[in-house]
Amino acid sequence: TTLSSLMHITLFLVLIYYAALTLLRLSQRKRPLADATVWFWRIGMGSLIISMSLLLFYSFIPSHMILEFSIILFISFVLSVLFAMFYKIVPFLTWFHLNSQGYFAAPMMHEVIHPKTAKKHMWIHIATIVSFLLSTLWSQLIILSGLLMILSFGWVGYQVIHALRLYKKTQETGERFEFDMGIENK
Repeated sequence: TTLSSLMHITLFLVLIYYAALTLLRLSQRKRPLADATVWFWRIGMGSLIISMSLLLFYSFIPSHMILEFSIILFISFVLSVLFAMFYKIVPFLTWFHLNSQGYFAAPMMHEVIHPKTAKKHMWIHIATIVSFLLSTLWSQLIILSGLLMILSFGWVGYQVIHALRLYKKTQETGERFEFDMGIENK
């Protein structure tokens, strides 16, 4: 068990280092303005640091409360990174596929999912995390936490539907340019 404990502690320290390094790199960005996706990354890396720090503490002084907080914050890390990638990938793929099909009016990425929409979701996400953490102290808050989680995933689902509708609308009504290579079939 000593080797197992040492391996766990090493893993926790490596993940803390990874998250701290990621936060450092985010702070050294050339673009001074941070959009919601950058904040999702920051929330995720901060959650990972706190989660792994709590697990380090738990390794020496086991406590059910510490473990619960750590699990909630680890899930926060995973979801934050997932949402950060979602808000970059879905608009890019929507634009990319329409552009590669030759549509002149392929919507720009901010038209697929507006940055203000992502920012609103970020606040919902933060409220969800806080309510889950507080629900470990006051169990009545678990209903609010669940409702906020439903709202959060509903928000993401709506963004996917919006992107799909925009994609199909562009395909139905958009003007395409033709690739004429000057080769005639005989």
